[in-house]
Amino acid sequence: LAPPLARGGGGHAHAEGYPRTRRTNTFPTLARGSEAVLMLTLMLALSTRTATAYMSPMCCGDNFCCAVNTDATVSCVGGNSFTTVTASDSGVSDYDDLSSVKYVACGGKSLAAIGASDQILAVMGKTGYGADSFDSSYLGTVVTDVSVSFWGGALIDSSDGSISAWSQSSTYASSSSSQSWYPASDTSGSSCGCTTSTRDMSLTAPSSSSNFAKVACGGKRAGHFCCAVLSSSDSTGGDTTQCFGDDNGVYTPTRSELSSQGLLDYTPYSISAGCDFLCVLTDGGILGVYKHSSDQFDDYVSSLSLDDDTGLDTSGSLYVQAACGTFAAYGVDALGELTTHGRVFSSDVGPVDAGTDTGGEASSFTNYLQRDTDATFAIVAANSGFGHACGVSTSGGGECWGADYGDQATDGSALSGIDTSNIYPSLLNITAADDGAASGGDDDDDDAPSDMTLVWVVCGVGAVVLIGAGAYLTKSGGGAGGASKTGSEQTSAKGGLELA
Repeated sequence: LAPPLARGGGGHAHAEGYPRTRRTNTFPTLARGSEAVLMLTLMLALSTRTATAYMSPMCCGDNFCCAVNTDATVSCVGGNSFTTVTASDSGVSDYDDLSSVKYVACGGKSLAAIGASDQILAVMGKTGYGADSFDSSYLGTVVTDVSVSFWGGALIDSSDGSISAWSQSSTYASSSSSQSWYPASDTSGSSCGCTTSTRDMSLTAPSSSSNFAKVACGGKRAGHFCCAVLSSSDSTGGDTTQCFGDDNGVYTPTRSELSSQGLLDYTPYSISAGCDFLCVLTDGGILGVYKHSSDQFDDYVSSLSLDDDTGLDTSGSLYVQAACGTFAAYGVDALGELTTHGRVFSSDVGPVDAGTDTGGEASSFTNYLQRDTDATFAIVAANSGFGHACGVSTSGGGECWGADYGDQATDGSALSGIDTSNIYPSLLNITAADDGAASGGDDDDDDAPSDMTLVWVVCGVGAVVLIGAGAYLTKSGGGAGGASKTGSEQTSAKGGLELA
């Protein structure tokens, strides 16, 4: 594969005076040998984004979001306060000192930065919330995946698939039933008298003999957990998905719960974690949600119907990405359109009427940014914040909504030039035609959005493959690219790329 020759910036062809309709010129039919070479090339291109979980060009924590810029630096917005920094470069004291960054992962009040070779560059966060428990010996580790929870995090070492975890230990609250737990170092903890009850937030990773491919961490102040998915090369014979959390288990999905809801019957294609539940995508593009008994999800869901035996969405919709917010589940389809379930902040995640007061219970939670329902997405942050959510639009900029008390949603939406050359988690190859057929919609792609971020351009004898943010489009005379359309024009367009 050659490096990217062009990266789209969100311009629509028709906005520049060009017609929306495609030209009629097509590529000639491929000979069988040439088609096989092109298919192999396409498969190799798509395999550069392996089916993994959390690292991404954009991520969100409790009240902030961060993104990787096209110059491999990092921008963060909102209430981030990274007072503890562990970095391989001694010159790094905050996020804006980072360079040569490929991915980021956020959660709680912490940020992890991953370098060009998939190595851990730095972990930083607010003191007492897990970042200061990160072991500096992990710096430089080449990872398959990294996820950050409210009180710690976990990584998968690519050399053997083993998991290492780090976490805050003692936390304090005014009573054992409190939902507001603080570290001793947090002035909010001492000022509220949170010294009468303690809770150990330590994480114990699964056996090092197991080989894992994905990890996703979730939770909130009262507890946290991580869940890991076994690699296809694992030989231990353990459960396909294994969760581990703090000893109190307030939010950790149990093996019994995962089994009864159907998750242990298959291996998820991708996984992310909310407050006390998991959002997964099957390799067929179906959204699944699996929950702990505390059930912070169902009280806010009106449109998601899950099969009692499998935990899978019964609507027939197919997605290329599934992602959790703290209290929400999101699905991004092959056209970049977002389906939402649950809540952001104290509001339903669906469109909120302009001017509606969606302030939360606390008087300071008064500002709310409406979601742009016309926006299409290249990717949604795998674990969005407590009161807000963000993603990367198909034009390469930030697209955020929800609580805006720290300007996290407004400033996140103002981010531009986000590097989408490494979309991670990988987006499943579900075509727009497949998605339309599954949901009973029209599988004609003429009304697809006309812009998309290009990542690779692959040429074969008599054909070209344009590979974008988790999708591809081919022009040929045969079946190259594996899209469901036949004849001279085939499309699998996340963002609806048109070949003019």
